[in-house]
Amino acid sequence: MVSNIPPQGSRAPAQGEYVQGYPPSVVARYEERTASFFFATLLTRLRPGMRVLDCGCGPGSITLDLAEAVAPGEVIGIDLEASQVARAEVNASDRGIANARFQVGDAHKLPFPDASFDAVCAHSVLQYLKDPWKALAEMHRVLKPGGVIAIGTGDAWEFWPPYGALYAAYEIIKLVVDRSGTPLGFTSGNARGGKHTLQKAGFVRCEMTARCEVSDGSEPIRRFAEYEALRLEESPVYQQAIDMGLVDRRTLEFWAAEIRAWGERPDAFRYVVVCEAIGYKEG
Repeated sequence: MVSNIPPQGSRAPAQGEYVQGYPPSVVARYEERTASFFFATLLTRLRPGMRVLDCGCGPGSITLDLAEAVAPGEVIGIDLEASQVARAEVNASDRGIANARFQVGDAHKLPFPDASFDAVCAHSVLQYLKDPWKALAEMHRVLKPGGVIAIGTGDAWEFWPPYGALYAAYEIIKLVVDRSGTPLGFTSGNARGGKHTLQKAGFVRCEMTARCEVSDGSEPIRRFAEYEALRLEESPVYQQAIDMGLVDRRTLEFWAAEIRAWGERPDAFRYVVVCEAIGYKEG
């Protein structure tokens, strides 16, 4: 393996932190997420006046959509990363949404009283937590009797033409998460087990839905390819992979160039299946 010095300010995240870190490429991508796609089923269960908690809110795009759905009810987004909370507050101001607020918080120990929310959600969060079962117990605790929970993440993806660099880049992330000792195993490729996860955590009337996110056409494909290439160059998850001996910097640079070249192909196509699990607290 090639020995490399990480870019200034980067480091491998500790266990329980978000392994991809918060480089501009990752944050920009997450600001594009919408509740109408990632929590389409949850939205059908929400009503005006409800109080909702979004765990691991990131820059808040999903949180703000939920706030619009339950207005004048309140939505609170929490995240371990203060920079993401600050970014979410800016986005709320830009969108003119006053019924959402954000704070630094840990899903393992939610800073809220018992039975204080009508709904709780977490997207692409559980697979990165030190103790996801404790977090789920906390979500159960803060839900009102009869309250609804939604969890979700990407499950399966495919590219055309089949492209080794893209598969390899995704596999590296999965290996880093798996080797970090995540006990739940709720990683990409296993999201279809979300219904079982909620049942095991004590929720009832659980169900699963799935939908497909597609990138087709020159501009969407180029944007997706550029995001993946930048993530290879910026995200600390890949520095952690280097430290684990899974890959070297020279290989990452080669993959980034290959992915950008793939994004210029007129026949390029990509999809990802996103799973959403819904459950309820008894009562």
